[in-house]
Order: sequence, then C-alpha cells, then structure tokens
Amino acid sequence: MRIRPPGALEVSLARTSDGVWFGLHDDTLDRTSQVTGKNASSMTWAQVARLQIAGSTATDDPTQPGRPYMRWEELIGAFYPSHVLFVDPKSAFGHIEELMAMMNALPAPQDHLVCKYCGVSGDRLDTTGWARLAAGSGYHRRGYLYGADVPDLAQYQDRWDLLGMNLGADDAAWGAVASYAKPVIGHIEATPRDIATARARGARGVVVSSVRAIPQVELTAQPRT
Repeated sequence: MRIRPPGALEVSLARTSDGVWFGLHDDTLDRTSQVTGKNASSMTWAQVARLQIAGSTATDDPTQPGRPYMRWEELIGAFYPSHVLFVDPKSAFGHIEELMAMMNALPAPQDHLVCKYCGVSGDRLDTTGWARLAAGSGYHRRGYLYGADVPDLAQYQDRWDLLGMNLGADDAAWGAVASYAKPVIGHIEATPRDIATARARGARGVVVSSVRAIPQVELTAQPRT
C-alpha cells in the first residue's frame, strides 16, 4: 500500500523560566540531549538553545545529526496550517491560559489545532483546566486513555470529543471507550500489525511512533460506516 505523509502531528510543549514555549515531551532535557539535571521550566531559552536534541536518541534513525529545539513560533511556521496539530502543554499546565492566547492569535486556529491531554487528569485545575478552556474557545479536545482509566471514563469522558486508548488495553477497555460513540484514536502504534489491531477494535485514527517504521501502510484512517 502507498504511504501518505501524516496529516496530523502531536506537539508536546515545555515552557522556559522566561516564558518561551518550545517542543519537548519530558519535564527535562536529559533524555533528548543526553544531559543531567536540565529541567525545562527552570532554564532560560538562552540556556536551552545551547543544547541540541541528540540524533542518537531517535528510535527511527539514530544516525541522524543533532537538531536544535524548536520554539512555538518555529513549529507554527513549519507546520501550520499544512497539518492539524494536537497541542499538549505537558508539565507547563500552570500556564495554559498563556498558551491558549497564543493559539487563539493564529488564523482560524479551531480548524487546525486540537487540544490534547491525559483523559482523566486533564482538568485537574477544575474550571480552568485544559479541556474546559479548550471547549470555551471552540477547539476539538482529545483525551488519551489507558485500560486502567476505564473506571473513571464516566466522570471524565464528557470533557473530550475525541478519545484515545492504548494498544495494550484489552477488548473490554476498547469496548468501554467506544461505547460513548466518539471517534477513538489508538496509541501508540509502531508496526502495521499494531495499526490493523487498532482499526479492528474500532479506532478511527492512530498515533504512530515513526512514519519510517510503517512504510507499508496507508496512514490515514478510513471513516467507519
């Protein structure tokens, strides 16, 4: 089957002590830059910019060269509006109003941005939580879940209009998340077999760990009829 470029990208963000948002999945730069004790929230952007993402940490191509961390403005310049971006504030949750203002300043952001967070803890700041803030600004919201979260689904699912379930969850967990009749996105798939499994369980889309790892498959999920 022919591969398509992915139409959506997940953007995990951190925030420096001087207010610069940049792409980072972890609380620290330790894993990605092979350093120790570099907490993103306590560093300035100038300090972050002196480090690079080590190419050797990439699972799909560890021979690639190191690359700089990208600021929010650079990520937007590179991928907006050509891709749908799933935006996750990660551990910078305390500054989500600031991030929302940056998103709202973009042209037609509700057409190109989706707010993403852990499905059962994404509103831990009550009415100022990411899910409710996103709903108030008219964004789609994706809450990603695991099998262990199923007992809390009834309490939290209404905060999200897109739900996610991990591939390793059992059929009962997938059935539970599908019972709300919302699109389900499987995570995180690494092989064609993973994708086929997620789709067989009802996933409308999948999160993949590497496009290069799955060249045999069509990456765009087909609508269910």
